[in-house]
Amino acid sequence: AQASKALDTVERLRRQVQVPDDRLDRVSARIWALRGELLLAQGKPAQARPLLQRAVDMERKLYGPDVAETRRFQALLDKAGEANAEDAAQGKRDPPQDG
Repeated sequence: AQASKALDTVERLRRQVQVPDDRLDRVSARIWALRGELLLAQGKPAQARPLLQRAVDMERKLYGPDVAETRRFQALLDKAGEANAEDAAQGKRDPPQDG
């Protein structure tokens, strides 16, 4: 819920303040990555993957694949993929989402 509010705030700022879009996009990418990292830490790799993928895609678009933050987000995405594959091999699924 807090991450969604943060994304809404970023979008509101984008409309209200004359801040370069790439800076707001970078904040958005970090929020997506943090949300994905949190889900990964909670043992929900399948739910984390789309959020981390979005963060990676945004960072690559803005800065390219060889930037430290892009590589960090990609490492998290890879970790989520590995955890998801291991869980699938063991017949496990993500715990149900709260809410």
